[in-house]
Amino acid sequence: MPLDFTLTPEQEEIKGLAHEFAEKEIRPVAAHYDETEEFPWPVLKKAHEVGLTPVASMPEAYGGGGLDMIANMLIAEELHWGCAGIAVSITGTGLAAAAILAMGNEAQKQKWIGEFCSAKSPVVGAMGLTEPGTGSDAMAITTTAKKVDGGYVINGTKQFITNGGIADLHVIFANTDPSIGAAGIAGFVVEKGNKGLSMGRKERKLGVRASHTAQVILQDCFVPTENRLGGEPGDPDAGPGALGALQMLEYSRPAVAAGSIGIARAAFYPSLILGASGGFTGTSIANWFNWPSRMWAVGGQMSQTIFDAGRRRAVSESATANYDGTVASYRQTTLTAFQEVEDNL
Repeated sequence: MPLDFTLTPEQEEIKGLAHEFAEKEIRPVAAHYDETEEFPWPVLKKAHEVGLTPVASMPEAYGGGGLDMIANMLIAEELHWGCAGIAVSITGTGLAAAAILAMGNEAQKQKWIGEFCSAKSPVVGAMGLTEPGTGSDAMAITTTAKKVDGGYVINGTKQFITNGGIADLHVIFANTDPSIGAAGIAGFVVEKGNKGLSMGRKERKLGVRASHTAQVILQDCFVPTENRLGGEPGDPDAGPGALGALQMLEYSRPAVAAGSIGIARAAFYPSLILGASGGFTGTSIANWFNWPSRMWAVGGQMSQTIFDAGRRRAVSESATANYDGTVASYRQTTLTAFQEVEDNL
Protein backbone atom coordinates (compact mmCIF):
# COMPACT_ATOMS: atom_id res chain seq x y z
CA MET A 1 0.00 0.00 0.00
CA PRO A 2 1.56 3.33 -1.04
CA LEU A 3 2.36 5.94 1.57
CA ASP A 4 0.65 9.27 1.08
CA PHE A 5 2.59 12.35 2.13
CA THR A 6 -0.26 14.73 1.37
CA LEU A 7 -1.28 16.81 4.37
CA THR A 8 -4.82 16.41 5.65
CA PRO A 9 -7.11 19.45 5.60
CA GLU A 10 -6.64 19.79 9.36
CA GLN A 11 -2.85 19.69 9.01
CA GLU A 12 -2.97 22.28 6.23
CA GLU A 13 -5.09 24.53 8.45
CA ILE A 14 -2.67 24.13 11.37
CA LYS A 15 0.31 24.86 9.13
CA GLY A 16 -1.42 28.00 7.85
CA LEU A 17 -2.27 29.16 11.37
CA ALA A 18 1.31 28.64 12.55
CA HIS A 19 2.75 30.41 9.51
CA GLU A 20 0.43 33.38 9.93
CA PHE A 21 1.30 33.58 13.62
CA ALA A 22 5.02 33.50 12.81
CA GLU A 23 4.60 36.20 10.18
CA LYS A 24 2.43 38.57 12.21
CA GLU A 25 3.38 37.94 15.83
CA ILE A 26 6.96 36.62 15.80
CA ARG A 27 8.88 38.24 12.94
CA PRO A 28 7.98 41.87 13.80
CA VAL A 29 9.49 41.50 17.30
CA ALA A 30 12.23 38.94 16.61
CA ALA A 31 15.04 41.49 16.33
CA HIS A 32 14.06 43.11 19.64
CA TYR A 33 14.15 39.88 21.62
CA ASP A 34 17.32 38.72 19.90
CA GLU A 35 19.09 41.95 20.84
CA THR A 36 17.81 42.23 24.41
CA GLU A 37 17.80 38.49 25.22
CA GLU A 38 14.51 39.02 27.06
CA PHE A 39 12.07 36.14 27.39
CA PRO A 40 9.19 36.81 24.96
CA TRP A 41 6.35 36.50 27.45
CA PRO A 42 3.78 38.43 25.34
CA VAL A 43 4.38 36.20 22.31
CA LEU A 44 4.17 33.03 24.41
CA LYS A 45 0.84 34.17 25.86
CA LYS A 46 -0.55 34.82 22.38
CA ALA A 47 0.66 31.41 21.19
CA HIS A 48 -1.09 29.82 24.18
CA GLU A 49 -4.32 31.61 23.34
CA VAL A 50 -4.40 30.38 19.72
CA GLY A 51 -3.28 26.83 20.53
CA LEU A 52 0.30 26.75 19.22
CA THR A 53 2.14 25.71 22.39
CA PRO A 54 3.01 22.08 23.27
CA VAL A 55 -0.44 21.80 24.85
CA ALA A 56 -1.74 21.33 21.30
CA SER A 57 -0.11 17.90 21.04
CA MET A 58 -0.69 16.72 24.60
CA PRO A 59 -3.23 13.87 24.97
CA GLU A 60 -6.88 14.79 24.96
CA ALA A 61 -7.34 12.61 28.04
CA TYR A 62 -5.54 15.28 30.07
CA GLY A 63 -7.10 18.28 28.35
CA GLY A 64 -4.63 18.67 25.50
CA GLY A 65 -5.32 19.15 21.82
CA GLY A 66 -4.32 15.62 20.82
CA LEU A 67 -2.62 16.70 17.58
CA ASP A 68 -0.68 14.04 15.71
CA MET A 69 3.10 14.08 15.29
CA ILE A 70 2.98 15.54 11.77
CA ALA A 71 0.85 18.48 12.90
CA ASN A 72 3.23 19.06 15.79
CA MET A 73 6.19 19.09 13.38
CA LEU A 74 4.43 21.57 11.12
CA ILE A 75 3.96 23.95 14.04
CA ALA A 76 7.63 23.62 15.00
CA GLU A 77 8.77 24.28 11.44
CA GLU A 78 6.67 27.42 10.98
CA LEU A 79 7.49 28.91 14.38
CA HIS A 80 11.22 28.42 13.73
CA TRP A 81 10.74 30.04 10.32
CA GLY A 82 9.60 33.07 12.29
CA CYS A 83 12.46 33.09 14.83
CA ALA A 84 14.34 30.17 16.33
CA GLY A 85 14.78 31.83 19.72
CA ILE A 86 11.12 32.70 20.15
CA ALA A 87 10.12 29.28 18.80
CA VAL A 88 12.19 27.52 21.48
CA SER A 89 10.62 29.76 24.12
CA ILE A 90 7.20 28.59 22.96
CA THR A 91 8.00 24.90 22.50
CA GLY A 92 10.56 24.30 25.27
CA THR A 93 7.91 23.30 27.79
CA GLY A 94 7.30 20.21 25.67
CA LEU A 95 10.48 18.58 27.04
CA ALA A 96 9.15 18.60 30.61
CA ALA A 97 5.78 17.34 29.42
CA ALA A 98 7.40 14.57 27.37
CA ALA A 99 9.31 13.39 30.45
CA ILE A 100 6.14 13.27 32.54
CA LEU A 101 4.25 11.40 29.81
CA ALA A 102 7.11 8.91 29.36
CA MET A 103 7.79 8.26 33.03
CA GLY A 104 4.87 9.38 35.15
CA ASN A 105 2.10 7.26 36.60
CA GLU A 106 -1.51 8.04 35.83
CA ALA A 107 -2.04 10.27 38.87
CA GLN A 108 1.05 12.32 37.99
CA LYS A 109 -0.04 12.74 34.38
CA GLN A 110 -3.49 13.84 35.49
CA LYS A 111 -1.95 16.38 37.86
CA TRP A 112 0.88 17.95 35.90
CA ILE A 113 -0.12 17.41 32.27
CA GLY A 114 -3.58 18.53 33.33
CA GLU A 115 -2.00 21.65 34.84
CA PHE A 116 -0.24 22.46 31.56
CA CYS A 117 -3.49 22.03 29.64
CA SER A 118 -6.04 23.69 31.91
CA ALA A 119 -4.22 26.91 32.79
CA LYS A 120 -5.53 30.13 31.26
CA SER A 121 -1.98 31.47 31.13
CA PRO A 122 0.90 29.33 29.88
CA VAL A 123 2.56 27.09 32.47
CA VAL A 124 6.28 27.00 31.65
CA GLY A 125 8.23 23.77 32.01
CA ALA A 126 11.94 22.95 32.04
CA MET A 127 13.83 19.67 31.82
CA GLY A 128 17.19 19.20 33.56
CA LEU A 129 19.34 16.37 32.23
CA THR A 130 22.61 17.91 30.93
CA GLU A 131 25.32 18.74 33.47
CA PRO A 132 28.65 20.63 33.29
CA GLY A 133 30.50 17.33 32.89
CA THR A 134 27.88 15.24 31.09
CA GLY A 135 26.43 16.30 27.76
CA SER A 136 26.38 13.53 25.19
CA ASP A 137 26.82 10.88 27.90
CA ALA A 138 23.54 11.66 29.63
CA MET A 139 23.64 8.44 31.64
CA ALA A 140 26.76 9.63 33.53
CA ILE A 141 24.95 12.36 35.48
CA THR A 142 26.33 13.09 38.94
CA THR A 143 23.33 14.91 40.44
CA THR A 144 22.15 12.80 43.36
CA ALA A 145 18.78 12.18 44.99
CA LYS A 146 19.20 10.82 48.50
CA LYS A 147 16.26 9.00 50.05
CA VAL A 148 15.07 10.63 53.30
CA ASP A 149 11.94 10.43 55.39
CA GLY A 150 9.00 11.48 53.18
CA GLY A 151 10.95 12.05 49.99
CA TYR A 152 14.35 12.82 48.47
CA VAL A 153 17.04 15.48 48.82
CA ILE A 154 18.58 16.46 45.48
CA ASN A 155 22.02 18.00 45.05
CA GLY A 156 23.77 18.90 41.82
CA THR A 157 24.01 21.35 38.93
CA LYS A 158 22.30 21.24 35.55
CA GLN A 159 23.74 23.06 32.54
CA PHE A 160 22.28 24.73 29.41
CA ILE A 161 18.70 24.28 30.61
CA THR A 162 15.95 25.84 28.48
CA ASN A 163 13.69 27.87 30.81
CA GLY A 164 16.02 26.92 33.65
CA GLY A 165 15.24 28.74 36.87
CA ILE A 166 12.22 30.61 35.51
CA ALA A 167 9.94 27.63 34.87
CA ASP A 168 6.84 26.85 36.89
CA LEU A 169 7.84 23.21 36.91
CA HIS A 170 11.24 21.52 36.47
CA VAL A 171 11.74 17.85 35.70
CA ILE A 172 15.13 17.00 37.18
CA PHE A 173 17.04 13.79 36.50
CA ALA A 174 19.18 12.52 39.38
CA ASN A 175 20.82 9.30 40.47
CA THR A 176 19.28 7.66 43.54
CA ASP A 177 22.12 5.12 43.82
CA PRO A 178 25.39 5.96 42.03
CA SER A 179 26.78 2.54 42.92
CA ILE A 180 24.52 0.91 40.30
CA GLY A 181 25.21 3.49 37.59
CA ALA A 182 22.48 4.43 35.12
CA ALA A 183 20.08 1.98 36.78
CA GLY A 184 19.77 4.45 39.64
CA ILE A 185 18.58 7.36 37.49
CA ALA A 186 15.10 8.71 38.15
CA GLY A 187 13.07 11.77 37.24
CA PHE A 188 11.68 14.20 39.82
CA VAL A 189 9.24 17.08 39.50
CA VAL A 190 10.41 20.19 41.34
CA GLU A 191 7.64 22.74 41.55
CA LYS A 192 7.97 26.50 41.64
CA GLY A 193 8.73 27.94 45.05
CA ASN A 194 11.04 25.15 46.17
CA LYS A 195 13.88 27.02 47.89
CA GLY A 196 16.34 24.24 47.10
CA LEU A 197 16.26 25.09 43.38
CA SER A 198 17.84 28.27 42.09
CA MET A 199 19.06 29.71 38.81
CA GLY A 200 22.79 29.91 38.24
CA ARG A 201 24.49 31.65 35.33
CA LYS A 202 22.27 32.72 32.46
CA GLU A 203 24.06 31.94 29.22
CA ARG A 204 24.80 34.71 26.71
CA LYS A 205 24.49 32.93 23.39
CA LEU A 206 25.52 33.72 19.83
CA GLY A 207 22.10 32.70 18.53
CA VAL A 208 18.62 31.61 19.67
CA ARG A 209 18.97 34.51 22.12
CA ALA A 210 15.27 34.99 22.86
CA SER A 211 15.26 31.57 24.51
CA HIS A 212 16.23 31.60 28.19
CA THR A 213 19.13 29.20 28.82
CA ALA A 214 20.67 28.90 32.27
CA GLN A 215 22.24 26.72 34.91
CA VAL A 216 19.93 25.16 37.49
CA ILE A 217 21.47 24.65 40.92
CA LEU A 218 19.97 22.14 43.32
CA GLN A 219 21.17 22.49 46.89
CA ASP A 220 19.55 20.26 49.51
CA CYS A 221 16.40 20.43 47.39
CA PHE A 222 13.71 18.35 49.09
CA VAL A 223 10.97 16.81 46.97
CA PRO A 224 8.21 14.58 48.34
CA THR A 225 8.07 10.91 47.40
CA GLU A 226 5.02 11.47 45.20
CA ASN A 227 7.10 13.75 42.97
CA ARG A 228 9.31 10.88 41.82
CA LEU A 229 8.02 10.11 38.33
CA GLY A 230 6.50 6.65 38.22
CA GLY A 231 6.68 6.29 41.99
CA GLU A 232 9.04 4.08 43.96
CA PRO A 233 10.75 0.97 42.52
CA GLY A 234 8.42 -1.97 42.93
CA ASP A 235 5.26 0.12 42.64
CA PRO A 236 2.74 -1.36 40.18
CA ASP A 237 3.27 1.53 37.76
CA ALA A 238 6.91 2.36 38.56
CA GLY A 239 8.58 4.62 36.00
CA PRO A 240 11.20 3.43 33.50
CA GLY A 241 14.04 5.46 35.05
CA ALA A 242 16.96 6.06 32.68
CA LEU A 243 15.02 4.53 29.80
CA GLY A 244 12.39 7.23 30.32
CA ALA A 245 15.02 9.91 29.74
CA LEU A 246 15.89 8.29 26.41
CA GLN A 247 12.21 7.97 25.48
CA MET A 248 11.75 11.67 26.21
CA LEU A 249 14.68 12.59 23.97
CA GLU A 250 13.46 10.27 21.22
CA TYR A 251 10.03 11.91 21.26
CA SER A 252 11.44 15.44 21.11
CA ARG A 253 14.10 15.04 18.41
CA PRO A 254 11.81 15.13 15.34
CA ALA A 255 10.71 18.63 16.36
CA VAL A 256 14.38 19.71 16.40
CA ALA A 257 14.70 18.49 12.81
CA ALA A 258 11.48 20.22 11.80
CA GLY A 259 12.63 23.45 13.41
CA SER A 260 15.90 23.21 11.48
CA ILE A 261 13.95 23.02 8.23
CA GLY A 262 12.09 26.19 9.24
CA ILE A 263 15.39 27.96 9.89
CA ALA A 264 16.77 26.73 6.56
CA ARG A 265 13.71 28.06 4.73
CA ALA A 266 14.04 31.41 6.45
CA ALA A 267 17.64 31.68 5.25
CA PHE A 268 17.29 30.11 1.81
CA TYR A 269 14.70 32.23 0.05
CA PRO A 270 16.09 35.65 1.04
CA SER A 271 19.53 34.40 -0.06
CA LEU A 272 18.07 33.30 -3.38
CA ILE A 273 16.47 36.68 -4.07
CA LEU A 274 19.36 38.75 -2.67
CA GLY A 275 21.96 36.92 -4.73
CA ALA A 276 20.03 37.00 -7.97
CA SER A 277 19.01 40.65 -7.67
CA GLY A 278 22.47 42.00 -7.01
CA GLY A 279 22.32 42.27 -3.25
CA PHE A 280 24.53 44.94 -1.75
CA THR A 281 26.94 45.16 -4.69
CA GLY A 282 24.37 46.13 -7.32
CA THR A 283 25.67 43.35 -9.54
CA SER A 284 23.98 39.99 -9.80
CA ILE A 285 26.09 37.07 -8.61
CA ALA A 286 23.81 34.59 -10.38
CA ASN A 287 26.60 33.71 -12.81
CA TRP A 288 29.48 33.80 -10.34
CA PHE A 289 31.14 30.77 -8.78
CA ASN A 290 28.52 28.38 -10.13
CA TRP A 291 26.00 30.14 -7.85
CA PRO A 292 22.76 28.72 -9.35
CA SER A 293 23.90 25.11 -9.00
CA ARG A 294 25.10 25.77 -5.46
CA MET A 295 21.72 27.19 -4.48
CA TRP A 296 20.00 24.34 -6.30
CA ALA A 297 22.04 21.90 -4.20
CA VAL A 298 20.93 23.63 -1.02
CA GLY A 299 17.29 23.50 -2.09
CA GLY A 300 17.63 19.85 -3.02
CA GLN A 301 19.19 19.03 0.32
CA MET A 302 16.34 20.79 2.12
CA SER A 303 13.78 18.73 0.23
CA GLN A 304 15.76 15.55 0.87
CA THR A 305 15.87 16.26 4.59
CA ILE A 306 12.16 16.97 4.75
CA PHE A 307 11.27 13.60 3.26
CA ASP A 308 14.08 11.38 4.60
CA ALA A 309 11.92 9.98 7.36
CA GLY A 310 9.26 9.13 4.83
CA ARG A 311 11.70 7.28 2.62
CA ARG A 312 12.89 5.14 5.48
CA ARG A 313 9.31 4.04 5.94
CA ALA A 314 8.73 3.42 2.24
CA VAL A 315 9.02 -0.36 2.27
CA SER A 316 7.35 -1.09 -1.05
CA GLU A 317 8.20 -0.02 -4.59
CA SER A 318 4.96 1.87 -4.91
CA ALA A 319 5.59 3.73 -1.67
CA THR A 320 9.10 4.62 -2.80
CA ALA A 321 7.78 5.83 -6.13
CA ASN A 322 5.23 7.98 -4.31
CA TYR A 323 8.00 9.40 -2.14
CA ASP A 324 10.21 10.19 -5.14
CA GLY A 325 7.31 11.96 -6.80
CA THR A 326 6.80 14.12 -3.75
CA VAL A 327 10.49 15.08 -3.62
CA ALA A 328 10.41 15.87 -7.35
CA SER A 329 7.42 18.13 -6.75
CA TYR A 330 9.23 19.98 -3.96
CA ARG A 331 12.32 20.45 -6.12
CA GLN A 332 10.12 21.77 -8.92
CA THR A 333 8.86 24.40 -6.51
CA THR A 334 12.47 25.45 -5.88
CA LEU A 335 13.13 25.58 -9.65
CA THR A 336 10.06 27.78 -10.10
CA ALA A 337 11.46 30.17 -7.50
CA PHE A 338 14.69 30.44 -9.50
CA GLN A 339 12.72 31.12 -12.66
CA GLU A 340 10.69 33.86 -10.98
CA VAL A 341 13.91 35.56 -9.87
CA GLU A 342 15.36 35.36 -13.40
CA ASP A 343 12.18 36.81 -14.92
CA ASN A 344 12.47 39.84 -12.66
CA LEU A 345 16.14 40.60 -13.20
